Amino acid sequence: LTSYGRFNSSSVDVGVSGSSTANSAYRLDVNNNASDGWVDRSDSNSFNTTASYLFSPKSNVQLLASANYLKDSLPAYWGTPLIPASQALDPDTSVVSTANDQVVDNATRYNNYNVADNAIDSTSLWTRLDMNWRVSTDTQIKARVYQFQADRLWQNAESYNFSTDTNDIRRDRLLVTHERHIRGFTFALNSSFGSENLKQSMSLKIESNINHFTREIGFDLAAVDFYDIDAVSVINPIAGSFGAVDKRQDKQTRIMDAIIYEHNWQINDDWFVDVGLRSEQIAFDRLYIQFDDSIRQRKSLNTSINQNSYRIGVLYRLTDQHNVYSHYTMKHDPIEEDLRFFYDVDNFEPSDIYQWELGLKSVFNQKQSELTLALYDIEKQGQFQVSAGDALSDSRHSSQGLELAFKHDFSNQTRLGCSLAHTKAEYGARYDADTGEDVSGKKPVNVPALMFSLWGSYSQLFSLPIETGFGFNHVDKRYADGQNMTELKDYQLLNAFVAYEAQQYRLSFNVRNITDEMYAPWSDVIYSNQLVLGAPRTYDLSFRARF
Repeated sequence: LTSYGRFNSSSVDVGVSGSSTANSAYRLDVNNNASDGWVDRSDSNSFNTTASYLFSPKSNVQLLASANYLKDSLPAYWGTPLIPASQALDPDTSVVSTANDQVVDNATRYNNYNVADNAIDSTSLWTRLDMNWRVSTDTQIKARVYQFQADRLWQNAESYNFSTDTNDIRRDRLLVTHERHIRGFTFALNSSFGSENLKQSMSLKIESNINHFTREIGFDLAAVDFYDIDAVSVINPIAGSFGAVDKRQDKQTRIMDAIIYEHNWQINDDWFVDVGLRSEQIAFDRLYIQFDDSIRQRKSLNTSINQNSYRIGVLYRLTDQHNVYSHYTMKHDPIEEDLRFFYDVDNFEPSDIYQWELGLKSVFNQKQSELTLALYDIEKQGQFQVSAGDALSDSRHSSQGLELAFKHDFSNQTRLGCSLAHTKAEYGARYDADTGEDVSGKKPVNVPALMFSLWGSYSQLFSLPIETGFGFNHVDKRYADGQNMTELKDYQLLNAFVAYEAQQYRLSFNVRNITDEMYAPWSDVIYSNQLVLGAPRTYDLSFRARF
């Protein structure tokens, strides 16, 4: 599969598989992507290869060795700064609405305010060895050992603030390096048993892994001039160089051991019950080293945590075409996420997440129609501490929603589908650790209340092997900041394609964002004075061959 399109964007994918002997097989996939980017100086490239080898020494035993290697350099675009409407050359009010009348200036849409020697680079390698042993018709043993390592580098000017005094853009400097090493294994025993009237299956799994993480940081949020290292022109920014920064280091080790038990009952042809229990112990050791090489005690933590989670689910088969289901889950966020909300980590307590879901899945009209409907409620309960001497405060984050998806094949040539997601999300008592603000009762950042998509395709156009189709997406308004003072407006995207397919070949022409709409799909809560804009109209030609 190969493609080429606007902004000098290209992709090449090659995959090959086969049998090397009567009881072994191989698979190799190589992918390379590259683009100049639609924003100035936002070129990117990635190289990814995956290889696997399957060997079956006996008919009931399979061994799979696999490896994935990735090396990439991502687009160094961190957003477009907001500018007072009165000072913009070409103000656009269709993207954002702010309390202080800031807008996106169309004159800056393609500008990149990053430094010339920017970097968003990573290299990673993931290797695995899997064993699948079918001991008997009712018993199966699965095991996996794995290793993952990654090195990452960020070196950028990421914050762009417009100065009303000097009419220029003030920039920061941010450097981060990552070294991550993970080693682990899983072992699972699966068994089926029971009678004709009560069929059962169970799974007992053991998991263990050790995660070493070292991070070097070249920015100081507490520095008075952190967001004002230098300045560039709004219209014609000269990139400049990153320069030198002071550095400090974080070190973190997390060891996780877990036992998971799952049990499924088929009570009869219509009723199914499933339960799952997980008990885990996490040994966590984090060392926070300040810029003067001293240890920041209130951010360093060495502890051991025991926690349990569970789920229970029920499925009822209304008819051969319609199933209803419901499940309830209690689990926990990663420790690293919860730690951000504690001024003094000695007071740390993990959060709890509760979720229930009720849904319907249907296939009808002789399998020409598919319907999925789900209602859900998720609530996260935790604690936070704003500053020294403060008592711990209860924190609550909840969301309720509805998701609907429908697909119908009108004929062998005509297909139509749609999906809708409605979400009501809000904070209870809440402290934003990223901005240091009280956001109690506010809406979470980047969460739309409504998303809707519609797509369709028609094949055998003009009685030829030609397929054409479209996709339409609507995303409702969202907030870019915790105080809900900056509103990202709703947007609509229209995409289309036409393809010629004959035997094992397919040639496609794709156009995305046909109307060339300017929109902001996402905003970083730390940088709410700038927006990450979506790509303008793009198009590409792709060719696929299978042989």
